[in-house]
Amino acid sequence: MHPFAFTLAGPVDMAVGPPKASGDGVLAAVEHAWALWRWTSRVDRDAELDTSAFDSRIYVAAGPPVNEEELFVEGESEQGGRIGTVEVELDASMADLALFVTAHELFHTLGAIDKYDAKGRTLVPAGLAEPDRAPLYPQRFAEVMARNRSLTPEVEEPPTDLRELAVGPVTAREIGW
Repeated sequence: MHPFAFTLAGPVDMAVGPPKASGDGVLAAVEHAWALWRWTSRVDRDAELDTSAFDSRIYVAAGPPVNEEELFVEGESEQGGRIGTVEVELDASMADLALFVTAHELFHTLGAIDKYDAKGRTLVPAGLAEPDRAPLYPQRFAEVMARNRSLTPEVEEPPTDLRELAVGPVTAREIGW
């Protein structure tokens, strides 16, 4: 049994990327939900996508780099929601990172929560792909819901290759694996 089946649709030429959540509170959440629904509806229509066929949808908005020295990738989705978005300034060096962020957002739609703190540091042990590894460091993989691969308790690095991505036991439980 395969846990996922992927369907690629597009590309769809859009003048603007997905709306960003802004503000706190119920009104801000409703406004964002409405803007996201309008944006995804346009994409779905242009891609001729029957959205009823999918449990979750992740929209990847890719464009050329604005600044070669500082490339951008960012994702957004609701935990347990069914829609996620990823925006990326895409070049060959960003492909794996864009897929990493896409997987992260997909897992949010399945119920997984972030495994990093407000400063972006991996939460230990929940954010480790191999929390029972001995010795604990360096971790061989970056946990899909953490941002980095932990090399020591103080040193982390972002993944550079999809082969460095793994699902840790806490995330696995959260999504029902």
